[in-house]
Amino acid sequence: MASKVIYSKVHQENPAIWVRSDTFTVNCSKSDVINAVKVLDLREDKTGEAYIKGGGIGQTYVTVELDSPSIFRGYNFLVQVYAIHANNFLFHHGK
Repeated sequence: MASKVIYSKVHQENPAIWVRSDTFTVNCSKSDVINAVKVLDLREDKTGEAYIKGGGIGQTYVTVELDSPSIFRGYNFLVQVYAIHANNFLFHHGK
């Protein structure tokens, strides 16, 4: 069974006189677990920052923080989260 996209969204903030930041959580169903998180910086300079703050691979949620690189800079990220049925994840990862 292949993983499925459970979240796909462009997060964009315009420049400001402070560092722009956003933290959000993506949850999957109780029978699924997250098996991939993809964060792609869409700006030309690719200097934005992204962090996994909680959950993640093998969990039922992931908390992501997105930050602009400095003041007077915004960000533009594509965030995608993938999930797979928990039994398939365990079978392929030996847990």
